[in-house]
Amino acid sequence: MSTKADYTNEEWELLCSGPALAGIGVMLLDSGLIADRQELSAIAKTTSEAKDEYSGNAFVQAIVAELGAHDSKHVRHEGMTTDEVLGKIKEIDALLDKKGEANEAVVYKNFLFHVADAAANASGGFFGLGDKVSDEEKTYLAAVKDLLFRAPAA
Repeated sequence: MSTKADYTNEEWELLCSGPALAGIGVMLLDSGLIADRQELSAIAKTTSEAKDEYSGNAFVQAIVAELGAHDSKHVRHEGMTTDEVLGKIKEIDALLDKKGEANEAVVYKNFLFHVADAAANASGGFFGLGDKVSDEEKTYLAAVKDLLFRAPAA
């Protein structure tokens, strides 16, 4: 089992920022007062539910235990782009490949994708009708999935 002690402070900060980053990538695509509130709510709900949903994964539990200090207010920066978010997610993936225990890393990656997906499905459509997930959000989710669940390099 990998623990906080297996990572530098900077690496641990990056891992703890992962859930917020995954959701913020969605927020950057359709920023607006109502959409932002709905998406932030989905991010918060998904991360708080992770305590129960991922109760068997000590690594995710360690991350979730520190999320209050690493929430989206500290992660989102004015001018941040989805490409920058994807770059951070790529860094997280590489870090997990390098230092993470394989089974724990897969569960954590699923958690990150779950947060992004929840944010994408939180708002959108027209008066609740139609597709909630925009084409841009679908593209972002596909990119996150490709980064986190790519085939290992040969």
